[in-house]
Amino acid sequence: MILYYKHVIILTGFAARIILRVETMENIKIVVSPVIKQDGRQKIFISFIDDYDKREAEAIIPGCVFIKNVGFSDEEIDIFKEYLMKEQTEILEKAKTINPLAEFFGKKK
Repeated sequence: MILYYKHVIILTGFAARIILRVETMENIKIVVSPVIKQDGRQKIFISFIDDYDKREAEAIIPGCVFIKNVGFSDEEIDIFKEYLMKEQTEILEKAKTINPLAEFFGKKK
């Protein structure tokens, strides 16, 4: 199956929101954390949220390791993994631009 990905990134609060539209799923929000240094390594936490069906999954990149899944099927998680693997570099670049303090104090870029 070939999937077509289209996303829009909107900076809000402490994270970037990406609205992911995949051929098989619509209106899955992706919340991207700023780059976090943990155990001497840079990590980004990514949440996939379906508010309509109250489902949520969370992954860490690099590595595309899922650490939480509430309600998504294995097939959907595989689609998210494929998306993360394809877009890992772009997500990292976007996460580097997120400034939590500036966002908290409402400063515009």
